[in-house]
Amino acid sequence: MRIEPGNNAQRIWQVYKNQKMLLAKGKGVPDTAKDGMTLSDEARLFKDIAIAAKAAPDIRQDKVESIKNAINSGLYNIDAGKIAEGIISEIGFDQKA
Repeated sequence: MRIEPGNNAQRIWQVYKNQKMLLAKGKGVPDTAKDGMTLSDEARLFKDIAIAAKAAPDIRQDKVESIKNAINSGLYNIDAGKIAEGIISEIGFDQKA
């Protein structure tokens, strides 16, 4: 396939040269197009929730202190059966035969 120089290439080059000259003279086309976006109500709510979650502390110090006090006073009881059930449930063996 052979590509011959034609009028299209010449027209494109002429447009490019004209734009270059206009810009050099300060008469270029003003760039009024701007990118933008709008968020849905759900997206705004999600954004607000994400910000609130990031602002929340990673460790709930009041809960930690409460459990520490219960352990130190001997009032913290651990139900081994519930822990075992949770582990078995997590690995998928919670279905009875």
